[in-house]
Amino acid sequence: MVLMTRLEKSIQEIATAHVNVGVEVEKLRVDQQNKLSLKSFPQHLSQDIAEYIEREFLTAQLEVVFPPAVVAEDNVALITEVMTELDQQLRPGERLWSFSCPPELPPHISESEISAKPDASLWYRKRIGQLYDVRRVANTGVHLNLSFSADVVDQLVNSTSFTDSNELYIHLAQQFMLHHWLFTYLFGATPTVDASYFDGPGLQQPVRSIRNSPYGFPTSIIGDYSSAANYVTRIEWAVTTGELMQPGQYYEGVRLKGQKGKALRSILTDGISHLELRFFDLNPFKIAGLTSMQIRLIQLLALYFVQQEPIPDSKLVQKLSRARRKNTEVALENPIEECRYQQQGLELLAALREFALANQLDEKFVIAVEHFKECFVDCEQTLSVQVLDAMSSVTT
Repeated sequence: MVLMTRLEKSIQEIATAHVNVGVEVEKLRVDQQNKLSLKSFPQHLSQDIAEYIEREFLTAQLEVVFPPAVVAEDNVALITEVMTELDQQLRPGERLWSFSCPPELPPHISESEISAKPDASLWYRKRIGQLYDVRRVANTGVHLNLSFSADVVDQLVNSTSFTDSNELYIHLAQQFMLHHWLFTYLFGATPTVDASYFDGPGLQQPVRSIRNSPYGFPTSIIGDYSSAANYVTRIEWAVTTGELMQPGQYYEGVRLKGQKGKALRSILTDGISHLELRFFDLNPFKIAGLTSMQIRLIQLLALYFVQQEPIPDSKLVQKLSRARRKNTEVALENPIEECRYQQQGLELLAALREFALANQLDEKFVIAVEHFKECFVDCEQTLSVQVLDAMSSVTT
């Protein structure tokens, strides 16, 4: 898809000031033995950081939610500041666990370890603990909430064949789902996990991302990304049939979101406000859990994906099914071996670089692309290998 000349703001202007990314960082609290903390949810935190902190499934889990920002460095600077303060303000003997996969877990996680608050949704968390292997639910990660400013959405719609903002965001959701494997390769950081995570012997070799594999966070249904209406209908039907207890149990890699948060049908009346991208393992080397280059890559991909040809409805299901299999293949690859989709990754990053240069984007976008290109040229540069190396240095 080629943008038409009616686009008032240049791609350069949009990239600089109109691609918003809000970040959610999930982490576990652990004790001095690197086991789940049994201490209650921290309510003694200073107000300047408490406003960002939310409860999660387990009492030991925290979700730290940050407002949208355009400048990647500003985003990461705030996250780093808050996460550092949070880590320091935890009770004596507690700290934040740096990895997406959980530490050593007890054979059976009791109901007492499931967050008792909020009261109204305790039934839901208890039922989740019965439906799923809680060890999988204990996985944490980074979610990116991606959106364009309202006036840019209007301009993009008016300059393309999309009829409204919902079609624009559905198109982006499809593209991000198709490229789940790319994020698993670049940002997978869970090559191994404590033996308590499995009942049997577990995986026989390290992988790129346990969390992004079938051994990671559980999913109950496959979504419908052919339209906003079909997305809502699929989830609502799953609730009606008992496949899901509520819409919030839909855990696929991309969620369509509206301004009213968890009110699923609001996206049909008020429109999709943003996409929630849920692919990302925590970067254990950064207390923020991610880097500014990672955010910048997502911003650049969003602009690049807008201009790609729409996927015909007749091919969408097949393409997304293939994308899911492809991601599983990449997630379970040995991280020290070349990715079987290396050439595709290099070609995409070359196209991204050309796109950034052609639209005279800030040099930081080009630097980010070149950094991630090196990860495909040499798999030793990927996070999964760096995590393996760090673990090896600790045990030797």
